[in-house]
Amino acid sequence: MTSTALPFSVDGVPANGDVVEVAEGAQPASLGDSWTFGGDFSQIGSLPVSANTVFGSSTTNPDDLRAYYAALINRGENAGNAGSNGVNDHSATAQNIDPDAQSGTFYEPQDGTGDTNRVVWRSSTMNTVAQNNVDNWRLQTWNKADGKAVTLGTAKDLNGRDDTPPTYGEVVPTFNQRNAYFAANVFKNNVWQESILQYPLDVAGQSAESTSRSRIVAAGNFPAAVDDGVIFATDATQNNDFRAYAALKRATDTATGDRDQSGAPAQSSNSGTQPAAPTTIFTVHSANNAWGIAGVWAHGTYRAVAFSDGTQQSGNYIGLWADDFKTNLGWIHVKSASVVASMNNDWIVWGSGSQADNAGMYAFNWQRSEVEYLGAVQGYSRPTIASDSNTVMVPKFDGTTKAVTFTVGTLQ
Repeated sequence: MTSTALPFSVDGVPANGDVVEVAEGAQPASLGDSWTFGGDFSQIGSLPVSANTVFGSSTTNPDDLRAYYAALINRGENAGNAGSNGVNDHSATAQNIDPDAQSGTFYEPQDGTGDTNRVVWRSSTMNTVAQNNVDNWRLQTWNKADGKAVTLGTAKDLNGRDDTPPTYGEVVPTFNQRNAYFAANVFKNNVWQESILQYPLDVAGQSAESTSRSRIVAAGNFPAAVDDGVIFATDATQNNDFRAYAALKRATDTATGDRDQSGAPAQSSNSGTQPAAPTTIFTVHSANNAWGIAGVWAHGTYRAVAFSDGTQQSGNYIGLWADDFKTNLGWIHVKSASVVASMNNDWIVWGSGSQADNAGMYAFNWQRSEVEYLGAVQGYSRPTIASDSNTVMVPKFDGTTKAVTFTVGTLQ
């Protein structure tokens, strides 16, 4: 059953919660024990992994776009509380976690997910003037146990070429205890197909070179790892530059990440059978198939799915569920046409990504069903939250400095 206030229907899970309209606030919520870094392009944050550490990228030469490396950015010893003015901590230090970052082909570090024990992130080569619409990506992981970064796979490994086009939307790698999941275009039978990829994290003792142990799970986009596998959007319809995905599906982890030479999933090394086919969680229906899934997130038993018709006028509806879709907690209607989110077991935080309009950032508390306003940044509206603490990172821009700063603190 779907709320009558929604312009679409969702079949397969409860969806009859109330719809809350979200508007930008006047004063951002205060963050506890906060500190701020950045502002000069030398340190760029992606996500907090603890109260004092952020995963991101760093460089000693901001004028050289090919000098960045994946890094853990640590709060400096002299950092005080940033307060409402966001005083920058110039003593923040960066620990390079990718020693091969500037050897061979340069890959620019970009977004990832992680916790205090592991980070998985994507990077990409920088396109030349002759290139357009190319995402020559690389997927890597770093774990605290051995302090090493390992390449899980690359677009070149997957497709045997260096002109892989990007997938639709902003896709961030995600992982559970066994596997990392990513969405990328796969070239098969002379056609590019958006696909969900699985990479095993059990690569201990292997070199930093690619292990090439991917499994093509299914056609789809927006993967979100869950304890036993991955959920993802699929069955896309195209409307100009907007892509609406009509179904949310689930695939379970397999014992092996190998795939055969044809690109098909390899047989399981334990059972000798093909992995089980993905199952449908729900489908989306609307007039002219205008509405579809525009983002998927999961943590613990909480789930969040964004729905959009690609227009600024309609905005975005974020459906919120507990107990692995058994309980609909309600809907949040935001005015941006796209949503970029991050979540843990207490909060989901989101913004409009690179949009210039409706650039507000927000946080929703699962237990209290309350929405907090985190501020607004045009073109960089993308707050993130730590996996196992309520540490949030909020970008800030005062309109006069040359680069975004990042405030890290605790949501109350």
